[in-house]
Amino acid sequence: MSTYDRAVTFATKAHVGQTRKHTGEWYITHPIRVAELLQRCGIDQEHILVAALLHDVLEDCPMVSKEAIGEQFGDQVLSLVKQLTNVRSTENRQARKRADLLRLRDVSAEAQTIKCADIADNLKDFTLFDPDFALMFLEEKSDLHAELTKADPVVYAWAERELNKAWDFLEKI
Repeated sequence: MSTYDRAVTFATKAHVGQTRKHTGEWYITHPIRVAELLQRCGIDQEHILVAALLHDVLEDCPMVSKEAIGEQFGDQVLSLVKQLTNVRSTENRQARKRADLLRLRDVSAEAQTIKCADIADNLKDFTLFDPDFALMFLEEKSDLHAELTKADPVVYAWAERELNKAWDFLEKI
């Protein structure tokens, strides 16, 4: 079994029982779509694709440890996953999102590339299913996207197109 396939299995088990907020689909569909988007944009480095599959595991799956990811997938993947993991905080949303933006603008180019793909994939659900929340979400993601200047240019442009489509959609409703 390839490392990529092992990561799909690992992430699927970690996210078992979790569903997407607006669609009800299994949560694992999101990290798989993020990895597939990266592949469509020409990203073929296995450690990046594996980290994309695992990018929400530490944040959303308390039973998964950093050590387990490191043991299963190596330090390079673990480093990317840690860079993409939001710090838990009791601060209000605005303060949390500002802290995330400041943290993410300083992460590696590879982590920023994964984050751009994550943004692009998340936009559809919020724009289509929660237009009231989508305005705030789009503002946050647009501000974040502007800071991800080290990301792969093809993935960065893809995320920018998705942001623009989401803004256009919201203007029409």
